Amino acid sequence: MTPQESALLVLSIEGGAGIIMVVIGMLLRKKAEQWNASCTDMVKGKVTRYCFTNEDEMFPVIQFMVNGQIYETRKEFEGYHVVNSPFVKKAEAYEDERGVFHLKEGVVTDTGRLAEELWPLGSEMDVYYNPENPDINYVERPVRKNFTASLLIAIGAGVIVMGIVMYFVVLKNPA
Repeated sequence: MTPQESALLVLSIEGGAGIIMVVIGMLLRKKAEQWNASCTDMVKGKVTRYCFTNEDEMFPVIQFMVNGQIYETRKEFEGYHVVNSPFVKKAEAYEDERGVFHLKEGVVTDTGRLAEELWPLGSEMDVYYNPENPDINYVERPVRKNFTASLLIAIGAGVIVMGIVMYFVVLKNPA
């Protein structure tokens, strides 16, 4: 294999992988935008319970009614920032203006109490839904999920640049 062929192979593999990542990221972003844009109607829902995951994530579960049928959804966050430390004296939880959920907890934390303080059972939350399919919905703010899409686009662009750099490195330094 000639140095030119080797360089082209490296560029094709790395550039192709980068292009695939960028395309997937763009498709994820477009899908989230379409999902959010389809949610044109709004109804008040009520917090009925809470869910907790093993990864220190918690969120309220909301029931809402459309055309006499009851639906259930949960509040989604753009991300989670958890501080788990034995030095935390007072546990706290809040959502920032970007939609990121923050949780500071110590060795023993009553997450049920924190959830109840944030989202009292029976409290109302705005649910935006697709009138043609209420299962497509979001609570209070659009779910962008741009982090995953942006990460794929950024990594994909980096892989493309690395492929271009490697192309010239292989051309300059044939084996």
